[in-house]
Amino acid sequence: RHTLGTVIATSVALGKIRNWPEILPRLMQLLDSSEYPVVEGAWDILHKICDECGLELDEPLEDGTRPLNVMIPKFLSFFSSELPLLREYAIATTTIFVTKRSECMQPMIDTFVVELFKRANDENPEVLKAVCRAVVALLETRPEKLMPELENVVNYMIYTTQHADPDIAMEACEFWLAFCEQEELVESLRPFLSRVIPTLMRGMVYTERDLLMLDNGDDDAVVPDSDQDIKPRHHRARTHDHHEGGGAASGEDGEGADDGDSDDDYEYDSEDDEDDIYSEWNLRKCSAASLDVMSTAFGDQVLEFVLPALREELANDDWCIKEAGILAL
Repeated sequence: RHTLGTVIATSVALGKIRNWPEILPRLMQLLDSSEYPVVEGAWDILHKICDECGLELDEPLEDGTRPLNVMIPKFLSFFSSELPLLREYAIATTTIFVTKRSECMQPMIDTFVVELFKRANDENPEVLKAVCRAVVALLETRPEKLMPELENVVNYMIYTTQHADPDIAMEACEFWLAFCEQEELVESLRPFLSRVIPTLMRGMVYTERDLLMLDNGDDDAVVPDSDQDIKPRHHRARTHDHHEGGGAASGEDGEGADDGDSDDDYEYDSEDDEDDIYSEWNLRKCSAASLDVMSTAFGDQVLEFVLPALREELANDDWCIKEAGILAL
């Protein structure tokens, strides 16, 4: 079903919506189906179409109507769906148009904010991730919608940055990174530094999952390295996009073909996969990056809040906490 959804969405993106005028009304109709697989399949296609054709959906069709004027209200109605996956699809798909600064989205942005924060304490982890991404999107594109309730928003994001699920915590942590990268907003964060900075420093401690990835179970310090162990590997640049996530909002990219500049002596090594694991964006790295930009934004003023936490961490007997202090330093 999802593969067919990708085919349909790609066809729409390549052939343009105006050349398949029946597709959107039909998909919107399917959202009202009583059969869950039909609704889920329609959402999958709609999310992919919106991701690929967002700007086109904002433009008038031949009859003068704009698809998003019909689509967005329908999407907003699913924020309160009883089914978690449909809530996630609705939030993630609507957030696309917040990020793209859609013209049709602007008259409905207040409704979006209200409906979004109704899901702030959702029990489903994927929905919570979608909520965090949406809050970050608002901060980056319509910060004035958050400023009147900034204290409540900051309290919520501090709380969620400490969530027991590190993936949820990481999505929330992106808020601080985005905040400090906006010069016109960053001063608004100053009153909250005493709580945000210690939260970020705690987020820099290795999680159990981090440690499992680091520990391969082989203590070979006294074993001589083989030629393969020390053979240089090709450098591969890696990038991080914090608006992409799991669940309904994510896609899968296949591996590309080799560019032809191969090394005859080079063979695939499983350690390459391990390198990918170690380089993954995670809560620890996001917390460190946020502390970094915060230090740049506020300079010596962060020391008042960093130093007490730093002294405590460096004196701790737990090597993970001590290491986090060293990283912060």
